[in-house]
This record gives sequence, C-alpha cells and structure tokens, in this order.
Amino acid sequence: MKNGNVKLYLGGIIVLAAGIGIGLSFNSSDSQIQTYSAVGQPLQIAVAPSVINSPPPADDPKALALAGDHSLETGDYLKAIMFYEKALALDPKDADTWNDLGLARHYTKQSKKGVEAIRKAVAIEPKFQRAWLSLGFILRSLGKFDESNAALKRAMDIDPKNQVGREALSMIASNAEQAKKK
Repeated sequence: MKNGNVKLYLGGIIVLAAGIGIGLSFNSSDSQIQTYSAVGQPLQIAVAPSVINSPPPADDPKALALAGDHSLETGDYLKAIMFYEKALALDPKDADTWNDLGLARHYTKQSKKGVEAIRKAVAIEPKFQRAWLSLGFILRSLGKFDESNAALKRAMDIDPKNQVGREALSMIASNAEQAKKK
C-alpha cells in the first residue's frame, strides 16, 4: 500500500484505499500485530484497543450493524440492540440486522419483541433461512411449539441439506419431545 489509507470499523472489517475489504478476527482486550495479504501483498497491522473501541460512523448502517454483531458476539446485548436500532433507522430493509436485533432482544429477556423483529426480517426476505431458524428458536423458548415448528419447517424447506436446515430438523424433533413433557 503506497498511501497507507486504512479505515478500521468495529467488528473487524478493514477497507483499504483501493476498495479491497479484508475480514479480521481479533481480541479487543489487547493490541495485536497480525499479518494479512491484500492482492498478494503482505500487510502488517497493529491494532490498538482505543481504535477497536472507537464508535462506528453514525451515518453508516453497515458499520453500525457490524458494531452490533461485535457486541452480540461478546455478550453485550444491550449495546448490540442500540447499534442494531441505529442501523435499522438508516436502513430499515436490512433483514439480517432485523434478525440479529431479534436475537439480541431475546437474550435480554425481551423474547416477544425479538419475535416481532424477526418477523420483520422474514417479511423483507421470505427465503432468509437463518431468520426462520431464529424465529423457531425463540418461539420454542416461549413454549409455542406449533408456531416454532411452522417456522422451523420453513427453514428446513428452504434447504434441508445445509447446516441451518439440519438444525431446523433437529429442533423440530426436540420440540416434539419438549411438548410431550408438558
């Protein structure tokens, strides 16, 4: 890289000046030096905690969603909700962010609001398999096994052979066992 322009957004995406993106995985608790390659050229980057913890641009829904993803992955569900809501205010048609918001709400004991968010995701993108799985998962936790099975069947029908489809099938079987216990 000749000019050294690099932008780091929370969530681990580096965008090089030439428009090339590199996904990163890092530990935000300490600085690290990692080696990556961009178009065959080695690239060393030192990542400082102050850079990692800097807020994403308030007008960039993708960066806000990535910040939400990072917060969700680290268990900071309230912060994830905040980032996802900001991202959705800018891009309300982002089904993936609606799904993630639903999961974050579920993990903060707001499962009914989580269901509402994920229903928006599948309304926007009806073949969004992961969202149907998420919906089935949350409905199951609410004890709504029939609704859960319907959502899981939708996930399975989209592609029964991939991992999400297999997870849906497994959850349907588990729902049957749970329903028997009640």
